[in-house]
Amino acid sequence: MSQKHYDTSKMREAASSIRSQVNKTFKPSKDTIDATVSQMKTYFDDPVHTSYVAKYNKDAKPSIESVMNLMLQYADFLEKSAEAIDSVISKGKEALY
Repeated sequence: MSQKHYDTSKMREAASSIRSQVNKTFKPSKDTIDATVSQMKTYFDDPVHTSYVAKYNKDAKPSIESVMNLMLQYADFLEKSAEAIDSVISKGKEALY
């Protein structure tokens, strides 16, 4: 039987770091790109531009949002797992004493 090691404080730190990076890096970058794409129509509008905007809205934007959502789900998983592990350890200690 293999032994597993869980450092719940490091799991929580990782979750916090992931959330921070999503909020500091991914979201502002996504918002900037969204604003730039939407504002470009005020500078020029032609079929090529319209085609790229449609591709961005169909493919790139959902992909960026999917990555952000996946990372936030992983952060949630880490936090909930750390909480569950700490709960098991606490109950085990209570049973011993």
